[in-house]
Amino acid sequence: MSENQEVVELFADICRDTFDMPRLLELAERDDVPTAGQVKVFVDAGVLGLAVPEDLGGVGLGVNELTEIAMHAGENLLPWHLFAAIFGGVPAIAAAGDDVDDVIGGDVSVALAVRVGDRPSKPELLTWRTSTEPGRVVVIDGPETVDAAAGVEPLPGDTLRVGLEPGQGMLTIGAPAVPSTSAAVPEAAARRIVRIWRLALCAQAWGCANALLERSVAYAKEREQFGAPIATFQAVAHTLADMHVGVAAGLSALGRVSRLIDDGDAAVDRELASLESWLLTRSRRVCEQAVQVHGGTGFTWEQDSRGNWACTCSTAASW
Repeated sequence: MSENQEVVELFADICRDTFDMPRLLELAERDDVPTAGQVKVFVDAGVLGLAVPEDLGGVGLGVNELTEIAMHAGENLLPWHLFAAIFGGVPAIAAAGDDVDDVIGGDVSVALAVRVGDRPSKPELLTWRTSTEPGRVVVIDGPETVDAAAGVEPLPGDTLRVGLEPGQGMLTIGAPAVPSTSAAVPEAAARRIVRIWRLALCAQAWGCANALLERSVAYAKEREQFGAPIATFQAVAHTLADMHVGVAAGLSALGRVSRLIDDGDAAVDRELASLESWLLTRSRRVCEQAVQVHGGTGFTWEQDSRGNWACTCSTAASW
């Protein structure tokens, strides 16, 4: 196993140990973000620097390993503000030429914002609370523009919760919270950051779908009706098979696009757009099928599948 692969496996282990379902449910009940202690586990492992090049003070994982990280994030429901910091916020600050030691070390909080322009059904600036203290906000403003703003403090009067799920700490930040001065990330670096961010969202959705496929198969083997496991019923078996096809095809598509990004292929933007259009929709369908396999209760808190289903729905609806 390579050193980078060991990092990926360590990340998966930390996710499983730190944010198991009981802890996630506790956060959801409070509609809160993780505690400082929970975040510190990731900070101490250097997780916030995974997508930052080594020469800029990070771990420097390749696109393929970052894709695997995003898959594990989806499978294990990594809290959103950590996901956004890993794949967008911290790499952008590093690319802007700023020192990221205080960010990777957890001394300064980071939130990622995605500007969605004139679309009336979307919030203008979407970000996730990381702290009540002043921190950094990174703004993705189109396919080639990323700004790393400093000294941003979300004010109560400028915030509005817009999340599908409690426990995400999701906020809309109005224009007054964003300073007029910012450090623009160089175009080539910004383009790569945005591409990896978009790929990570797709990989996260795939991870959610894969987790629900595994749980659905296990549930169908255990749940009995009319004296037999429901997995033996043709309708359920066909549904599980269709879910498997979607997950397997999605894994292949993610691998292809990650290689295109690594190679700087001219076709990457077209292929990435196709991946977003297909995989986010397909992953949501897999999650909805999982709800049906569970007898329609898969979206309730009684089932562990609730979080993955909601995460995929939120990602598919917001991008």
